[in-house]
Amino acid sequence: MAYARHPSLRRDIRKTADGIATGLGWFSIGLGLIELLAPHTVSRSLGQQGHERIIRLYGAREIANGIGLLTARNRAPWLWGRVGGDL
Repeated sequence: MAYARHPSLRRDIRKTADGIATGLGWFSIGLGLIELLAPHTVSRSLGQQGHERIIRLYGAREIANGIGLLTARNRAPWLWGRVGGDL
């Protein structure tokens, strides 16, 4: 890989990836809080009335992934967990 020969580029890529993971962590926590605290509003806006319980579970999952993204040394499993949850 070309970037492997340029330590400063490697640092920049790592810094950008860390910033994205941090932003995604905070976004996950925010989304999770909305899903936990206002499941009726979320379900109504998605046309999924009657599925408030599952929306709350999605919220708990989002918060757990967000905390993992913000605190883990290795963020990759948490990123993949979030991708899997979105699927």
